[in-house]
Amino acid sequence: VSKWSIGIRKNEGRFCLNDKGEPMEIKTKQELEVNKMVAEFMIFANRSVAEKIYSVYPSSGLLRRHALPKLANFDTLIKCASAQGFDIDTTSNFALAQSLSRAVKPDDPHVNKLLRMLTTQAMTEAEYFATGNFEYTE
Repeated sequence: VSKWSIGIRKNEGRFCLNDKGEPMEIKTKQELEVNKMVAEFMIFANRSVAEKIYSVYPSSGLLRRHALPKLANFDTLIKCASAQGFDIDTTSNFALAQSLSRAVKPDDPHVNKLLRMLTTQAMTEAEYFATGNFEYTE
């Protein structure tokens, strides 16, 4: 995971409900190792293409980015993690990724999956922008 990205694996999941409509179990699709590798290559390829576009068109290239999410977006994640005994650090993508990696309960594998789902919900939508509107580091 680089300083520009955060590793959040989005597992497809569904809730299994009892007769009263209460969730009893979460079933997730198993992600294959090859899926992770393809996702990493896509991130690196996208970054390389973005850097090339920026170098050739520093003021008029069109790129896509995710703006930093508002800290308030993480309130539910932080509260849920805290209830399970975990601290979530949202000061950077790297700190957040590290926090999520530590938020594991060996007796309940669903805790980490749910925390990662909450993290995904806290993120901002991707937006398109002209390269001249932002500094390279943004």
